[in-house]
Amino acid sequence: MPKTLLLNPLVPTLVALLADRNASLASADRYCRELRLRAVIHAGEVHCDGKGYFGEALDVAFRLLDARRVKDCLRQAVAPLVLVVSENIYWSIVRHEYEGIPGNTFEPLVRVTVAGRRHQGWVHIPVPEPVSSRSAGLAA
Repeated sequence: MPKTLLLNPLVPTLVALLADRNASLASADRYCRELRLRAVIHAGEVHCDGKGYFGEALDVAFRLLDARRVKDCLRQAVAPLVLVVSENIYWSIVRHEYEGIPGNTFEPLVRVTVAGRRHQGWVHIPVPEPVSSRSAGLAA
């Protein structure tokens, strides 16, 4: 799957669906039932030994996802999703601002160390669009 499709249309559609679902909750239920997510996009080799998946690429992705600054961003955001992308994804895709990928909204807020190497994460808080407008755009 091309990585650009993860950034557009998958992430915006997921954000819109989460926002619509959360908006449908009664205000009394919203605090305990609304869905909020941290998501990560990274690329690399993943191995499977029959007992599970492993590899440095997974370690990098999980460290970026679990970084305190990403959790803080979600805690402070009104949006239902915070996305962090690895530097590989940022430099090879995001910064080129392909259609529907707003590169200027990604901030280099996270640094993690895996296997002695430092990795930077770029954080984006997508603004929800109504699902109906996203569906119309996908159908066109």
